[in-house]
Amino acid sequence: MSSVSREAAVSVPPRLGALPNLWRGLLAEIRPVPMVATLTIAYIGVALGGGGFVSAATWLILLAAGTGLFIAHLRDTEVDFYERGEDRLLPPVGLDGSNGLLSLRMLRGLNIGASIVFWATVGALLVLTEAVLLLPVAGAAFALAQSYGFGLDRHPLSGALTYPTGALLAFWSGYVAAGGASPSLPLGLIAGALLAALAGGKIVSDLIDEPHDPAFGKRTVAVAVGARSARRMGIGIVTAGLLFILVGGSLGGWGWIQLATMVVALSIPLGGGWQPPLRATYTVLGGIYVAILLLALSPPTL
Repeated sequence: MSSVSREAAVSVPPRLGALPNLWRGLLAEIRPVPMVATLTIAYIGVALGGGGFVSAATWLILLAAGTGLFIAHLRDTEVDFYERGEDRLLPPVGLDGSNGLLSLRMLRGLNIGASIVFWATVGALLVLTEAVLLLPVAGAAFALAQSYGFGLDRHPLSGALTYPTGALLAFWSGYVAAGGASPSLPLGLIAGALLAALAGGKIVSDLIDEPHDPAFGKRTVAVAVGARSARRMGIGIVTAGLLFILVGGSLGGWGWIQLATMVVALSIPLGGGWQPPLRATYTVLGGIYVAILLLALSPPTL
């Protein structure tokens, strides 16, 4: 902890009273950058499974996916702020957590409430779709969301794959709930490509915290191999993932407009190779967002 400068410390946001802090904390814990990506990926699964946007099953899937990620965010704040003390010392980056707005009791109460909503939503989906495969997928997603306190960010592999795995589970939930047929080669390529692209993006985003992560026991890819190698690795993995989406889309009947858009998406992350960590992160995420929005708006035929 001594390697983190006291001058870098930031004050906990002022207490405005329980109710204002609760609402501000709730909004902060939504964390729009990963939330929008996860909900979009869940909808991609629905679209590839043949489902439509205006259906009860689709909205229930989005509610379950969003609630699951919200639970993960609550656990992240509980561990990083109240157990490790990391978020007490370091300034927040964007809307990246409530940072003291929510007490430990609030966080745990919200976790219980969100867990009830999650399983009630899964139960409604099972009744509505009779897709029994949803149950193990939902169980895995819930366990992953609650497992942050077990030190998944203390190993480079689990640190890079935890969020992408959760997003992929949301993808498969959407596909199963929509009544998707047996997996095909294009579907497998797109699913694997999404996992790879998100994992590469996570490696690049961890560059932001690389200077102080060792002080808190974190061992991300950037800590393990160094910032320069991690940057190259992350951008390379993202580019490979987006390339596989391009291949999956071409096999799935994409026209030249969709293929040209994917070529643009492929080129965007390359710009993160020489930028500071925060800008590099948003540049790489920009390419990923273009790809997932394209998949959501124009899903290939599988």
